[in-house]
Amino acid sequence: MGATFRAAILILAVCGFTTSPPPAQAAEPTPEGRISAAQLIEVIERAPVDERARETLATYARAVVEGAMAAGERSGNPVICAAPGKGRFDGEEIRRVLLRKAPTPERQAQLAATPVVIAHLSRRHPCT
Repeated sequence: MGATFRAAILILAVCGFTTSPPPAQAAEPTPEGRISAAQLIEVIERAPVDERARETLATYARAVVEGAMAAGERSGNPVICAAPGKGRFDGEEIRRVLLRKAPTPERQAQLAATPVVIAHLSRRHPCT
């Protein structure tokens, strides 16, 4: 859970809590304080041109995958099965999944991104 929290803090930093002038409309967490689809979409869209966004996305991906795999090991019910270094986190693919789940900005602001990402990754890297 600590890694996921650190990823959330990094995403918040990239999405508007920086020392530089914030974007006109920075994405915010869900009302429950979770990383929103809007935040993750924003980071993914900025990653090709923004080093900090790339680093944030990499940290988020690592935290989500490691957290899901560790939770699966603890529970004895693995969710994501990929050998170290063999899994793939495709930001653009994740962006498309989030946009399908939450096609409007209003829905993106409400949708927690991480459960959607984990569900998608578990389909891409199933445990057989």
